[in-house]
Amino acid sequence: MKFNNAPMMGPQATVRLPTARNMIRMWATFARTERAGAEGQPDWEPCTLANRKTIISDAQCRMQTDPERFERDLYNAERGATSMGAA
Repeated sequence: MKFNNAPMMGPQATVRLPTARNMIRMWATFARTERAGAEGQPDWEPCTLANRKTIISDAQCRMQTDPERFERDLYNAERGATSMGAA
């Protein structure tokens, strides 16, 4: 979808087209300005370790704070257990 080929490839669900338009506009804006964005979509706030802001690309994009925290915490817990020799 980031190459604006959604109408030609994959399922032909019309819900995919706004998402594809947003993604191509965000990439194009990033290439021009070094800041991703698309008209009518939220500003893409910088991600830091403190806030872990993430943009969720969709027909209506949205910012989320640490959307995969559960998975990250699970990974870190497993990694910690493994590095301490626990099974």
